[in-house]
Amino acid sequence: MQTITLSGYLTENAETKTDKRGYKYVRFKVGCEGLDLAGSKTTTIYRCYTYNLEFENLKKDELVFLSGTQILSMYKGSVLLDVKVQNITRGHK
Repeated sequence: MQTITLSGYLTENAETKTDKRGYKYVRFKVGCEGLDLAGSKTTTIYRCYTYNLEFENLKKDELVFLSGTQILSMYKGSVLLDVKVQNITRGHK
């Protein structure tokens, strides 16, 4: 298992979905700003989900701090950065 801690801004409004077992979950994307090896600014997008429906009203550009399990996978030659979120804290701009 890989645990990850992130801070960043939502790139879109959160969506409530239903999984194959019939359980509802919240899906959203978080953009984290940083620097690449050359020192240039970069943004990494993480696809996040949580079964804590308290966060179904997260909005685009909202600052969040979160931790969870990182899940890496490949799709059509691209690496997908997924996070099963266990803890979320809302930030303030």
